[in-house]
Amino acid sequence: MPHFRVDDAFHSHPKAQRVGDEAVGFWVRAGSFCMAYLTDGFVPDWWVKKQPKGLAKAKKLVEAELWHDGAERDGEKGYQFHEFVGPGRQDSKEQIEADRKASRERKAKSRASQRESRQASQGESRRDTAGGADENELETGVKNTNTKGTTDAVHMALQSKNGAQKNGHETNGQNVPTSDITKMSRRDSHRPSQGESRRSPGYTQPNPTHGSTSVETSHGGVALADAQEKPPSPHCSRHPNGTDKPCHACGAANDARKAWDTEQANTAAARRRAFWTQTRPATCCDPNGMTDLGNGVTRCPNHDWSALE
Repeated sequence: MPHFRVDDAFHSHPKAQRVGDEAVGFWVRAGSFCMAYLTDGFVPDWWVKKQPKGLAKAKKLVEAELWHDGAERDGEKGYQFHEFVGPGRQDSKEQIEADRKASRERKAKSRASQRESRQASQGESRRDTAGGADENELETGVKNTNTKGTTDAVHMALQSKNGAQKNGHETNGQNVPTSDITKMSRRDSHRPSQGESRRSPGYTQPNPTHGSTSVETSHGGVALADAQEKPPSPHCSRHPNGTDKPCHACGAANDARKAWDTEQANTAAARRRAFWTQTRPATCCDPNGMTDLGNGVTRCPNHDWSALE
């Protein structure tokens, strides 16, 4: 928005002193009007008449040669500022409109450049993400089929695949399909060892909510891997410390970290619920898991209290 400029020496100019503060204030308000509506210093007669004592103030300004009467613009009569447009004074309507047009063009060009930069960055991030996934699959022979962000956890959990054969795994000298290995691991993980009762201190109740990741091996088999314990980075490999620039891979990594945090919180809550579901009806202790072993009330040793940690 253009401004009405007033010289810093105008306060002591003989013309300003001759007309007085009341007329000077009127002169400044009129200048503001001219710049707001780009009249190039023309003050319409109707505007002057609407102001308190407008005609009297205008007469003083004309007598001091700050204004000229008898001006006309587009068929409308009024007053004209003395030397309104010029170097060190006010900008003309033509100059202001040209500056506004140039400013709009600069902003449009800047926005277009920013869009192109974002699109190029997103395309590069997608290529980097796809390339990184291909390299990991070639190196480990594992393709992640679970939620994004778990690739590293899956790769770590499947390092034990070194003993695998083409279509199965060796178990006691026999070639067993991967799907059977999965069933066996699920069955064995929920079965207590021989001589160990479900109430013995060494036995731990299997937790059905324990996080696991379903992965597909390079030979088409399916296996279960424990969810990674180390939190995944919220940034991509190209920006380990983050970046202020748009990055599609960083956005995906951040979403994966949030999903991991949510999964950990849900898993912990499920473990606590499972613990109390087992403990409340137990006959070896009270509903709060406390028992008296002869040396005072303490936690019942028949329960795995680590679930509450």
